[in-house]
Amino acid sequence: MDHAELQQVGGSRHLVAMPWPGRGHINPMMNLCKRLVLRDLNLIVTFVVTEEWLGFIGSDPKPDRIRFSTLPNLIHSELVRANNFNGFVDAVHTLLEEPFERLLDGLNSPPPTVIISDTYVVWAVRVGEQRNIPVVSFWTMSATILSLFLHSDLLISHDHALFEPSEAKEEEIVDYIPGLSPTKLRDLPPLFNSNILQVFKKSKLCFNELPTAKWLDGQAKSSVLYISQGSFLSVSEAQMEEIVAGVRESGVPFLWVARGGESKMKEALEGSSGFVVSWCDQLRVLCHAALGGFWTHCGFNSTLEGMYSGVPMLAFPLHWDQILNGKMIVEEWRVGMKIERRKKTELLIDREEIKEVVKRLMDRESEEGKEMRRRACDVKPLTSRPMDPIIPQPFGVCHVVAMPWPGRGHINPMMNFCKRLLLRDPTLIVTFVVTEEWLGFIGSDPKPYRIHFATLPNLIPSELVRANNFTGFIDAIYTNLEEPFEHLLDSLSSPPPTVIISDTFVLWAVSVGTRRNIPVASFWTESAAILSLFVHSDLLAAHGHFPTEPSETKEDEVVDYIPGLSPTRLRDLPEIYHGFSHQVFNKFKPCFDELSKAKYLLFPSPYELEPKAVDFFTSKFDFPVYTTGPLIPFEELSAGNDVIKPEYIQWLDGQPESSVLYISQGSFLSVSEAEMEETVGGVRESGISFLWVARGGESKLKEALEGSPGVVVSWCDQLRVLSHKAVGGFWTHCGFNSTLEGIYSGVPMLTFPLFWDQFLNAKMIVEDWRVGMGIKSDKKTELVRRDDIKELVKRFMDGESEEVREMRRRACDLSEICRGAVAERGSSDVNIDAFLKDITKIV
Repeated sequence: MDHAELQQVGGSRHLVAMPWPGRGHINPMMNLCKRLVLRDLNLIVTFVVTEEWLGFIGSDPKPDRIRFSTLPNLIHSELVRANNFNGFVDAVHTLLEEPFERLLDGLNSPPPTVIISDTYVVWAVRVGEQRNIPVVSFWTMSATILSLFLHSDLLISHDHALFEPSEAKEEEIVDYIPGLSPTKLRDLPPLFNSNILQVFKKSKLCFNELPTAKWLDGQAKSSVLYISQGSFLSVSEAQMEEIVAGVRESGVPFLWVARGGESKMKEALEGSSGFVVSWCDQLRVLCHAALGGFWTHCGFNSTLEGMYSGVPMLAFPLHWDQILNGKMIVEEWRVGMKIERRKKTELLIDREEIKEVVKRLMDRESEEGKEMRRRACDVKPLTSRPMDPIIPQPFGVCHVVAMPWPGRGHINPMMNFCKRLLLRDPTLIVTFVVTEEWLGFIGSDPKPYRIHFATLPNLIPSELVRANNFTGFIDAIYTNLEEPFEHLLDSLSSPPPTVIISDTFVLWAVSVGTRRNIPVASFWTESAAILSLFVHSDLLAAHGHFPTEPSETKEDEVVDYIPGLSPTRLRDLPEIYHGFSHQVFNKFKPCFDELSKAKYLLFPSPYELEPKAVDFFTSKFDFPVYTTGPLIPFEELSAGNDVIKPEYIQWLDGQPESSVLYISQGSFLSVSEAEMEETVGGVRESGISFLWVARGGESKLKEALEGSPGVVVSWCDQLRVLSHKAVGGFWTHCGFNSTLEGIYSGVPMLTFPLFWDQFLNAKMIVEDWRVGMGIKSDKKTELVRRDDIKELVKRFMDGESEEVREMRRRACDLSEICRGAVAERGSSDVNIDAFLKDITKIV
């Protein structure tokens, strides 16, 4: 469409530009729009970008007749998209079409004349056709490379795709692509190799027959086992050897997708009756007449594809929701068999068992095999009706919007809770709301695909500087994020939100939900006891304990009138009665008044840990109160892991049992330099082995501890460390997440609280649960001297003393109680199911 044609379409000349979200696509699109505006004084341009990209380019100079319009940040941040580029492409293809349509429908002054869209924006032409708006495809690379992409079928027919690279092969000349001068294979993008193939496929550019299909065409009907173990988790090398041998010895024809290690797999399976590839179009393969079985890790996408294709499945789940999906395949839908995992052994299953179960699955003559195939065919039509539910839904379709407080100690338990909900309901989806900055921090962390991030703009102080003015940080959340959250909430419509789970500290969440008739579950991330203290500040005031100036006599007074709180000295409570903590409490106090307007209250701990405090809230409110914890990532401890162990774990492997003190002071607050010098001196002089996490100042700490029997790291997997048999103690600041991880691991704690709820948590660790010792029993400002630290560390780690033996026994007992809560039919397990049933009644 040339300039004259553009002027004639409808006579309005309103151009909508939709670039691919990337600098190399946005820049040429903007330059084209500037040229068009120079030539037509009546032309206006709406230039569409994400909110994040507006932040990057919004202040760049441009003509007035080019105006920006934004799509919400529903895709990976530009800062982290390289970590999962395939996922980024998927997000652009699946999440931005609907917001773009709404934006387009809102443009009517004048209505759009034409859309200029990046060729990679796969849905743009369809959106334009539906509205009778012509679409110009804008290609930002060379015309030659586009010709190559469009003629990938020629590469395949000339044996220049899916090959093992070699010097001779890469010297071959490609001289058959229209518009491409004769070019060595090495000088072309390797379209059919590993990750680049995935990007090429996602870009929706055509390629036709692959060798896979030709091989399948030559196989007997229902004779081939398709084997895929996904692209995220793997198994140990020893287990893989058993799988390879079992499949080979079964004699069953197979098509095996080896994502990584294709050459090694081909070598191991040489002479067997199968075919190994690095990638294939999975759904196309499963629908092939030659397919008779699908060995799958039971990811939900793969499960749906298997059901759609009517192919029986051999379930080999490894991680997360795969376990439940495997159970439903075998026991509920009865369209597959399961490879049973063994407990407490390196091998999940040996080659003989694999051989027999493969032969059994693929035996089309047995009555069992015939019946299973019949059921698989019965299920297939259920997945083919676009308006019907895809599978039987045990709870119903539910869309949860999670709104955590922007801080690590709040985001982590909220994410763990959402993951746990997904484990129980295979149709649940979660929109997890964070700021753009926090998406940069956590966007690349592994998570189930049914949790997707949505972002709020960075209208609050950065996480990196928020401690400099914490009350200002609170004010910013209260005043700046409510409106963007409302806009985001109103844009979620597929399906609309069923429930909002919001951190109790997010003051406006309940009112936002109420205005839209969306119930809000208040999610409290600290102990039930501290919440009772906060909601009863009037009792503190009545007893002369709030506000008050501290004195030694005053701080020894006992508070024994707060429901659910055991008798506690004033010195062991957070200093909400004076100073900085008093200012923070006054900022948060309105949140506790809002609590009664919520529809549910969720706690991150097990009921058995604080029964009296939880019972108080159950009796106080006329809505359900659920304990759901511990909300820590304990599931990841049992996940298969074939990667090389981190150096700190290798070091722990070489230490005697219960000999190492794990030292962590959290990631937010620190101590004075003088205090740190005393701490370092005391630990060094104790002679105890240690693993010390230094978040900042790692080099300085290593230097100070040189020659000591310990290791300093900048980060570690804390729960994995605490669960290691070499760890005998945990020096902790007593944040509630760390407290729960210490309890779950059965490790005694050396408490060193610094701020807020940490003081009460420390008191409960030492006095109520009796699974620790206190470094600091009061909140005086003087230093804890190195000699005191040295003696306390030695006493705490003395596994021969009766005191420590008894403390470790109690820690183990408490660990069993904690683990029992999240076991099947445990208190938290039952409560999560009850919460799910409650919220799915709303659908």
